[in-house]
Amino acid sequence: MPGNFQEAPNIEDLSLSSTKIQMIPEGISLLPNLKRLDLSGNILNYSQLQFSNILHNLTNLTWLSFSHTNLKSLEYLHHLLLGGNNSVSHIRLQHLDISNCGISDLGEEKIFREQLSLRNINLSGNNMKLIPPKLFVGFPELRYINLSHLNLREGPNLELGLKKVLQYIDLSYNKLRYPGDILSSGTVSELDLSHNSIKSWSDPFVFAKHDISSKYNESTTVYHTWVDNLNLSYNLMPTITKTMGASMKPLASVDLGKNPFQCMDCHVEEFKIWFQNLQKESGVVEILLLREKGIPMCMRSDSLSLNTILDAYLPDTCFNRVINYWVVAGIIAVSFLVLGVVFYLVYRRFKFEISYIMFLLKQKKKRDSVENNEDFEYDAFVSYSRFDRQWVLEEMTPALENCEEEFRLCLHERDFILGSFISLNIVRSMQRSRFTILVLSNNFVKSQLISFQWCRWEMEMANHKVFETGREFLILVELERLDQKIVPAHLRLLMDTRTYLEWPERDADATEAWKRLRACLGKSLHLQEDEDSTLQEDQGFEELSL
Repeated sequence: MPGNFQEAPNIEDLSLSSTKIQMIPEGISLLPNLKRLDLSGNILNYSQLQFSNILHNLTNLTWLSFSHTNLKSLEYLHHLLLGGNNSVSHIRLQHLDISNCGISDLGEEKIFREQLSLRNINLSGNNMKLIPPKLFVGFPELRYINLSHLNLREGPNLELGLKKVLQYIDLSYNKLRYPGDILSSGTVSELDLSHNSIKSWSDPFVFAKHDISSKYNESTTVYHTWVDNLNLSYNLMPTITKTMGASMKPLASVDLGKNPFQCMDCHVEEFKIWFQNLQKESGVVEILLLREKGIPMCMRSDSLSLNTILDAYLPDTCFNRVINYWVVAGIIAVSFLVLGVVFYLVYRRFKFEISYIMFLLKQKKKRDSVENNEDFEYDAFVSYSRFDRQWVLEEMTPALENCEEEFRLCLHERDFILGSFISLNIVRSMQRSRFTILVLSNNFVKSQLISFQWCRWEMEMANHKVFETGREFLILVELERLDQKIVPAHLRLLMDTRTYLEWPERDADATEAWKRLRACLGKSLHLQEDEDSTLQEDQGFEELSL
């Protein structure tokens, strides 16, 4: 009610966090001095709010948070800041927090184009797997960007402008494997790449950019670093090679804490020499371990107490310093020659038996590689007739995607890549799915009898994959009793050799059928990712306790 705020018109900081409101109180529009508004943790009715003028005249509002709300689309926020009449926004935000809002697509990014006074943008914890490179171009006051917990696998290659300097970029808790490709222009004072999957890199200029504004002549290449302070803690680096060390040397500081450095072999020598030279020189990079100065530690094992890289080995303990390289090379060459002769003789004697065993091993390797593939994107690809579309979209999809397991289904009309050939989309979708669900009906069977029907093509691809991989990935759902007279031979073979799920009549209770279907799909990708995340956190706590 407006009266709730009329008695306190000079409020500057208002928090309505986690108050279970669904609408923004209209009385907020009566607070001309309001500077900070926290609406986080609520489930708001954005479809109604986008026509509201509540925030339109709050010209002093500079700090706004919708964190942990059901925003999902920036279009609602765009209309909310403009007001119901879609006029020019008078709000000049400096801090915008839209973290953990379920946003998967930034759309046309109108909200950012109209808030050029932003200094701090928090997009963390959303469902975005791609950040538009030009998203942050043209923000003269921008200093802080939070892009953590976004499941990014590649660097965003952000364009900031040649002279733009950011204070902080947070890209922690993603799946980045390469520390470059973060900025294509501009620089940043502090970059957080902790809790990613970086193992190594081979580019000595990974943290440097070619200075195209240099006054030197064209024959002279000048580089400058685009980052000063770098956080690489909690990554997967087993060592620091000579190239990696050289690339980090011009930086101000690098945090290498909690990386699994291996000190049980002589490859650590480059790491050791690099670190020793840093201690002797001045004006070079400062090595930190979780923001504290220190010496990098070896990964703990049952046979080795926790040592630093400086005392992991004595000079005379490495194998390549005791035995001459040429002697080792000679012994290895003679050994391979003897083994080659022995193998040739054995192969001549047991040629058929060896060929047969190799064939069996090759087939097993194919099956194992498919079963152990960790790059699945969907739990199941669904093949169905267009006449069964309503059942698939209105019953199957909600029942599987909205259940506790949150299965991810691949549907051709929703998940196929636009502009790509349908045949390539089908092959790619089957390869990226743990299972293929065939929704069998008389309409589906009839499509098998007509040339150039995609149901038939999907069926042929499923048959080919069965014989190629040998993996049980097909789930047959008989949506209605099939007319056996028109069932083609290859489909009849599948149904005769596999247990399939007979779906109840349309008006019957299907609870048990849904339960059996979820059991066939097994543990979903969503649950597997949650378990992996929990395991990593538990391992992190164990390491900290040690």
